[in-house]
Amino acid sequence: MTAFDYSGILERHVPPNVSEMMIRIAVTQERSRIWRQQYPDAFDELRRTTDIDAAFYSNACEKIIKDRSKVVGYLSGDAPDIVGMKVLGYSKARDHMLSEAGKGARLSPELLLETERILIEAFKDVEADYRRVNGPHTGKGIMTAVRDVADSERIEELTERFCTSVEISMEEGIQPLLLIPAAVSDFHYLSPLAHGNGRVSRLLSEYLLVRAGFDMILYQSPDRFVYSDLRRYVSSIYRTSMLRRIDPRESMPFTEGFLDCLGDVSSSLNMMFPPPSVEKLSKTDRVRHVALQQEAEFTKNDIAPALPGISPTLIQQSLSELVGRGLLHRTGRTKGCRYVIKRR
Repeated sequence: MTAFDYSGILERHVPPNVSEMMIRIAVTQERSRIWRQQYPDAFDELRRTTDIDAAFYSNACEKIIKDRSKVVGYLSGDAPDIVGMKVLGYSKARDHMLSEAGKGARLSPELLLETERILIEAFKDVEADYRRVNGPHTGKGIMTAVRDVADSERIEELTERFCTSVEISMEEGIQPLLLIPAAVSDFHYLSPLAHGNGRVSRLLSEYLLVRAGFDMILYQSPDRFVYSDLRRYVSSIYRTSMLRRIDPRESMPFTEGFLDCLGDVSSSLNMMFPPPSVEKLSKTDRVRHVALQQEAEFTKNDIAPALPGISPTLIQQSLSELVGRGLLHRTGRTKGCRYVIKRR
């Protein structure tokens, strides 16, 4: 049972590490606004890559697909099988949610049901609907970590209350980095949809983040970092679900897991680009900026994802220049040659 009351979030104990993460995430969001003006081509490429990553990693989290190259094929027009239909459905549902967020559309049961409809229409011969059964989730997906779910006989009423409460809280200016994970945790408890609650819960988080001004997630998919430490994320859902049996408002374990993922988004962007106070870097200097942050041996391909908008040829040339200047040590002379920072 939950009251969907977010008014007292700031009155609850917020661990110091959570406060620190919130500050770091907010700083990176502000930096990303400047970076987009300084490096527009890089951010255009990041947006395209992130759209692919989101379609792959969210479905990989639910054990639907294992091969990112297949997602690239499906999104590029390859004839989809049943897995491809699920991937394309997710991609279209995400486009829909982000479009609605960009327009400032209010959270509503209709928005959730329409998202479910888009998600399943290509591969299920059923209509979008509310969940009509009780009991914990079954199957292999993330939502099996949710131990208690709302009574299906009250699901329509509770979903309406949930959406209204989230909207009121956003209008009241409650700290979004605490409000959003609390709301997503309530969505886990609600599990209001007949299909796709796990994937829709993560779409909901992206929708709410973009509405709250945290659009840096359009350039690094949070689902990539959910998948990279899936045990951490699932554990945060499970621990929250168990604690809610004592206090229905409890959401801090999930909040910490959620902010950990956003912190990873933040770290990834900060590795790619220098602090905005620094004059805009040339592409060669951006390679230097990324290469000299590597703590272990690396290859050209290892750092290429952190250098959007820069060709492999220029990356190679820039690394060779750093070797010539004595900043990097190179082993091997083939395409697989490795680099390491020279320690003085």
